[in-house]
Amino acid sequence: MKVKCLIILVCLIALYLPIVAQSEDVVVPDLTGLNVPQAAAELNRTGLALGQQISEGWTEASGLSQNVIGGQSVDSGMAVPRGTAIDITVFRTPNVILIYDDNDLTFINQTGASLDLTGFQFQADTGESFNASQWRGGIDSGDCGQIWSISRGNPKSLPECDSIFWVVLPNRPETHFWTQLTGVSQFGVIQDGVVRQTCVAAPANSQDAPLRCEFFVSSDAVADDTIDFLYFAYTTEALALINRSDSQWMPTNQSTILNNNPALSIPGVLVRFDDPTILPPESLVGFGDTAQLAPQQCLLLRVAGADTPSLEDCDVVAQNNLSGELAFWLADFQIQSSSINSQHTCPAATEGRLTICIMPR
Repeated sequence: MKVKCLIILVCLIALYLPIVAQSEDVVVPDLTGLNVPQAAAELNRTGLALGQQISEGWTEASGLSQNVIGGQSVDSGMAVPRGTAIDITVFRTPNVILIYDDNDLTFINQTGASLDLTGFQFQADTGESFNASQWRGGIDSGDCGQIWSISRGNPKSLPECDSIFWVVLPNRPETHFWTQLTGVSQFGVIQDGVVRQTCVAAPANSQDAPLRCEFFVSSDAVADDTIDFLYFAYTTEALALINRSDSQWMPTNQSTILNNNPALSIPGVLVRFDDPTILPPESLVGFGDTAQLAPQQCLLLRVAGADTPSLEDCDVVAQNNLSGELAFWLADFQIQSSSINSQHTCPAATEGRLTICIMPR
């Protein structure tokens, strides 16, 4: 009888342990004053995820510098379940301006770089919408997109616009997302699924007092938080891609590697870190983003059968074991840089030595 009771107790403990692990709480860190990559690294290290980034207009009265965090959805010191996503509020200087009245709306790109419009959509609270790609696929800095709800032969000239791309849609009220004439009270500006700003709709007869709505959007010019090189550390048993920056992202899905491993039937196969054969979903071991590594994070690849820990001190976000022929670092491998459109070579791993190869991203 005692043996049976002991067996039942052990089983109950075994069943209970996973529940305890799943419900483990962690303490939210203070993210104030950090930039977004630094905040992601701190959250992931704690066992938390980075949530939505909410932009707040920066002024000198903000009390903090631009592009740093001024607020978070859960106060520091609070205990939350492991894996909780923490939203952050980031002080940003607006780089897009909307100027509009009940007849027209002008979208002004002040990002300092070409802006991809395919991910932009305007959505009114009553359902009217407009996809910015109807202007064109992209728009250069200083240029403008303009939409009209009435017939007109030429765009309206504005001093902020070097040139204007425009459309006139007088007979399509379902696209008049910005004017109260169609019953709209406000509309959202959406970039790649993220709401960047909510603007008040223009009232009737507002040509003499046009409205202005400003907000921050991501663009190629916002590159201060992105590192421009890749850092590889490898032996004949394993390779780590490491972000050695203290405050910048390292994108991992924008560069292509040529695998010249002679074990391949056809050497020269293209390899990318976003290829699921290299890093399948189940390879994720933390709460980071494998597409862009936060400071001091890394991706770890091992030759199948090797039992190598991380080659240098870093926070491992994902790890996977590869077959010998997929281990591209066992031969000289080329990196096709996405930033300067050129190709560079890293040497093959050497037995018993750690090789460091730093190349333009």
